[in-house]
Amino acid sequence: MAEFILLSCRGSHTHIGKTHDIKEVVPINNFMTASTEPLVYAISLNKDLIATKMISETKIFALNFLSEKFKEAVVDSSKHTGEFHDKLSLINLTEQPTEKILDCFSIKEAEKVLECEVIHEFSYGDSVVFFGKALN
Repeated sequence: MAEFILLSCRGSHTHIGKTHDIKEVVPINNFMTASTEPLVYAISLNKDLIATKMISETKIFALNFLSEKFKEAVVDSSKHTGEFHDKLSLINLTEQPTEKILDCFSIKEAEKVLECEVIHEFSYGDSVVFFGKALN
């Protein structure tokens, strides 16, 4: 069974001089276990994504693992930005609170969720790699 990963994060974003609190979900293609003790995961995001800026500021994110039946929702999540849309409503997924971290959220339909605290950030070329320590 294929697994799809949607990263979820929350933060502030300034557009045309006005700051808004927004929620963002983005599909993750570059994911790996960086360490097993402590448990650390590495993800790579494009520098230009709003999610990248929010994670750099908040130092937290959640990885939501979804089954094959949510493939269309994951694909659709890359067609919109949280800057202008409530993406979760557009892709028919449900927000729920994270268990360990504040100021983030997870996706109710996820089979499992990894809540991560950024312990290192590495920028290279057009990407940023975040190393997140799993808190749950």
